[in-house]
Amino acid sequence: VPLYHLAFDPANSQMLASNEQGAIVVWDQDTGQVQKVIDAPKGAPSGAEISPRGDRFVTSITTTVTLWDAATLAPLAALDGHTAPIALVGFTPDGNRVVSSDKDGQVYLWSAT
Repeated sequence: VPLYHLAFDPANSQMLASNEQGAIVVWDQDTGQVQKVIDAPKGAPSGAEISPRGDRFVTSITTTVTLWDAATLAPLAALDGHTAPIALVGFTPDGNRVVSSDKDGQVYLWSAT
């Protein structure tokens, strides 16, 4: 299955990948075991990124950005506001904010704390 995006945590313990089947997969890098599969019922994932501290990760699916706890793999917040499909998602270098941009050129800055 072709992958759209790969992200590695700074501690080298987790890896995220989004694929064309509409899923984001979280792997344990040491064991190769799948820790979680996040289905994207609204459409194919457009992005996934791990915070610089490795404590959170963010995904974007269609027009929603979701912030996740990397340890528990539980969603922390759904960040809505985009009206066009999200093209890019990531963290600021300090990991305190999430930035996302959509295909209409709108850019949002969200709190990640």
